[in-house]
Amino acid sequence: RATPQGVKETSKKEEVEIPKEFLLAFVSKFTNKNLGISGKTTDQKTVTKKLQKFLEEYEYTFEEILSATDLYINHLKRSGQINFIRECGYFVYKKIDNVDQSDLAKWCDELKNGDGSTNYTSHKNL
Repeated sequence: RATPQGVKETSKKEEVEIPKEFLLAFVSKFTNKNLGISGKTTDQKTVTKKLQKFLEEYEYTFEEILSATDLYINHLKRSGQINFIRECGYFVYKKIDNVDQSDLAKWCDELKNGDGSTNYTSHKNL
């Protein structure tokens, strides 16, 4: 059976450990100091659960996640849309029409498969 690129095919739940250094680096990308706007961080417990779920479903490294997050943030900054950035936890997963959707997965895909231009291929721009 075929699976979408980057998606793991698993038969049992794997408990993924999120290193504290990675968690702090990820969450810090959504701080007022980094973004210039406030209210975009999420508590670490919630982010940890969402990242565990993400890593159980997708095969991306911690470095790819951080780089894809940078790509997302830099895109919003360059395009003048930083005020529309998703809250940290919602960037990992957000329920839309009762379906969990991940902007992080879209940006990880863009990081791995995009052509490096600003014409992002794997999703619609905000």
